[in-house]
Amino acid sequence: MLMALLYEQKEDRQGPYIEVTGYEGGLSGLFVPEEIEGLPVRSIAAHAFAGRKDLAEVRLPVTLKALHLFAFQNCTGLRRICLFNTTDDYYDGVIRGCSALRELEVTCVRADDYVIIREFLQDTDQALRFVLHLAGGETVSLTFPEYVSEAREDTMARAIHFTIEGGGMAYRECVDRHAIDYAGYDRLLPRLTEYDFRAGMDICIGRLRYPVELSDSAADRYRQYLTEHAEAALKALTAENDTDTISFLADRELIPEEAVGPVLRLCAEEKRTECGAILMDYRHRRMEQQEADAASGAGALSLGDW
Repeated sequence: MLMALLYEQKEDRQGPYIEVTGYEGGLSGLFVPEEIEGLPVRSIAAHAFAGRKDLAEVRLPVTLKALHLFAFQNCTGLRRICLFNTTDDYYDGVIRGCSALRELEVTCVRADDYVIIREFLQDTDQALRFVLHLAGGETVSLTFPEYVSEAREDTMARAIHFTIEGGGMAYRECVDRHAIDYAGYDRLLPRLTEYDFRAGMDICIGRLRYPVELSDSAADRYRQYLTEHAEAALKALTAENDTDTISFLADRELIPEEAVGPVLRLCAEEKRTECGAILMDYRHRRMEQQEADAASGAGALSLGDW
């Protein structure tokens, strides 16, 4: 046992290795090392952390090759997983029932290998955001909305019809084992509904912040979406005290004036002083720019002045 981490030594054709089987005691953040007792950690055992309510974040090593059945099933407090795309074997139900899981950060050591991303996406129908550190050095942020799959029995035809509601499945289809269809992903924005607002906001912000293979027309659509939903976006970000993203929207001037006032009142009510300060500074800069533009226009001669 190493710092309450439970494990077993196993062996396969590649030689001896360590399989993590659990953790003794309470924990909120799980860090799995690359080696234990001089052997590589290559596996997380079936049900190793299933049902842990205290687990909030997991960091897995580059040596990891396998995530076995229901390894983190029903970890209802788990919000974030960090791992590498060197994990090849993903068994059913690894994140099944992880209702709070929202983000996976994947460091892509191998170029054009997105197998592990597809496996995670196929294992849940809830919304997930992936932050990908690509092998070429670029970063990508992609959000995949949730979807609902329903089976309806047609007794007359003696058949079962499956229907899928929501844009999540279409977004998932943009990820292949060895490629990501960024253009196809960007074309899906009009399919989102008001129900998908939060996912839509994250999609727009992620693509504008990390514009890998982002066309000018797609960028315009994302900017328009954020501007049209600015007040709702700012209220959601303020509730989470996400000052970094609010600063991003302000720096890109994606906040119309009419959205600032209501959110400033919310900041005062909720005592979100940092968020309020960013918006006050943004408003001040906008006013200064408008005054400068007006002064510049007043000092210029037009044809009507002659």
